[in-house]
Amino acid sequence: MQAESKENTLPGGMSPQRRKRIQRLKKIIVGTIVSAILIPTVLCVFLGIQLFRVSKELKYIKEQNAIMNTNTLETQDVPIDALQENVETGNPGEQTDGDISESLVKTRKVYLTFDDGPSIYTEEILDILSAYGVKATFFVVGAVDEAYAPMYQRIVEEGHSIGMHSYSHKYTEIYGSLEDFKTDFAKIKELIKDKTGVECSIYRFPGGSSNTIGKSRIQEYIAYLEEEKVTYYDWNISSGDATGVPVSVDDIVKNSTFELEKFNSAYILLHDSSTKKTTVEALPKLIEEIQAMENTEIVPITESSVPVQQVIKE
Repeated sequence: MQAESKENTLPGGMSPQRRKRIQRLKKIIVGTIVSAILIPTVLCVFLGIQLFRVSKELKYIKEQNAIMNTNTLETQDVPIDALQENVETGNPGEQTDGDISESLVKTRKVYLTFDDGPSIYTEEILDILSAYGVKATFFVVGAVDEAYAPMYQRIVEEGHSIGMHSYSHKYTEIYGSLEDFKTDFAKIKELIKDKTGVECSIYRFPGGSSNTIGKSRIQEYIAYLEEEKVTYYDWNISSGDATGVPVSVDDIVKNSTFELEKFNSAYILLHDSSTKKTTVEALPKLIEEIQAMENTEIVPITESSVPVQQVIKE
């Protein structure tokens, strides 16, 4: 018996079973320590990424709020009620070009503007607009898929306005320098002319004219557009669908209409891209609510449209 006991005992008087138990215990201790270090680290990285994303969204929202609150000569729009009151009292206010026309007082113009197309949803958007007898404005980019190419022509054929929104929509390429801007501008203008026969004369800056991304001052780009006899258009109402966070149908409709009556000319920012499904879903309800408003019509941008611009020209 004593001999068997010695055979089952390792040097130092420790049995194999005890050694195994100690080794398992060490593994458990090491695993616990590693987990205690690794899990908080992973959580910190995850939370850091989420915080970064939220910060970007908040920054965008703040920029949009700042844009909407900008009161420049280009963005300021006299409330329609005030115009009506001036006509009724015979007081034209500071108007210097004669009496305010009856049509200006009684008709609010609403411009539905779609950025970033054509996309998988362009055809559906056009079908909805056609069903409601509505004309809109599409600020297009270079199609990433040749299957979308026919949409440029359909936009024009169905009486909508087509505008430039850059070719690449890559901010670093567009706003790297004035020369970069000119190169991108030439490509999108040529594309639209090739696909539709239209000599395009309206433009919307990616990010709006008040963006702070470009290395060159935005005034340089504005001056270049003027040289090219091109008018740029911003917006005074945002649907809220520009962020990376999904926006509900109800929120899109609400964002697009709750301040609409403040403007005689309301330019609503919407998006036509593969990630904006709810924008398409909201479109019928949005159109119906606008059409239900008194003295309001939905129209495309034309040469007679007064542009909303977020930057004062020098």
